[in-house]
Amino acid sequence: MGRFDGILLCSDYDGTLAGPDGKVSPENAQAIRYFTENGGLFTLATGRSPDFVRQMCAVLPLNAPVMCLNGGAIVDPESFRVLEICPLPQSATAILPQLAHPEATYQVDLWYGDCQIIRWRLDSGRPLAGAFDAVPSPLFKAVLINSQREAAERMRDTAKETYAGLYRFERSWPEGLEILHESAMGRLRTLILRGKSDELQQKLAATQPLFLDVLPLTLEEIFIYELGGAGHALSDMVL
Repeated sequence: MGRFDGILLCSDYDGTLAGPDGKVSPENAQAIRYFTENGGLFTLATGRSPDFVRQMCAVLPLNAPVMCLNGGAIVDPESFRVLEICPLPQSATAILPQLAHPEATYQVDLWYGDCQIIRWRLDSGRPLAGAFDAVPSPLFKAVLINSQREAAERMRDTAKETYAGLYRFERSWPEGLEILHESAMGRLRTLILRGKSDELQQKLAATQPLFLDVLPLTLEEIFIYELGGAGHALSDMVL
């Protein structure tokens, strides 16, 4: 028997297991491997989507079902199949238009069905209310991205006061960016982000940086950071 038989260790990822650079340190990864090799069960509980599980399996020895979308879906780390779902109640879709800010909310991401995502953007030509027309079901998670930090904080506080005990509302990554790697030198920040270059540049420009440059990743860099799919960018900016 292993010394960790019967022990389950579950960790958050962003800001917990991952360091400021968005990566798991070699020391932590080695400790987790030692834990699982000696009978322990290790998994993650994260707000990220099921696609993230596939990436993490190349880095961490996940050997227990992973909780994604803040508990909305449980994913098998071997087959990447969704094992269980816990969607939001139907009433949740009714409050989204009430929370969205008519001027500050410029993007709405909705995870639904078999953990697919539908994305509405202000520049799509549709009014904000159109983002919530015929919201697909079941709905697991809704992200309202605002161009103004103050508007996002007011939205969160209003939601918590109005719907206390019914739903959970949190302020997520600034500017709605999925940061895969981050480093800093003085006031210069280097970010590796997931997404399409033009969309990322628009989001970064909304923060009004003193300097902004967006560069595509090389194939070698994509391999190093184990990013799948199209559209990645390397960004330097001063906040």
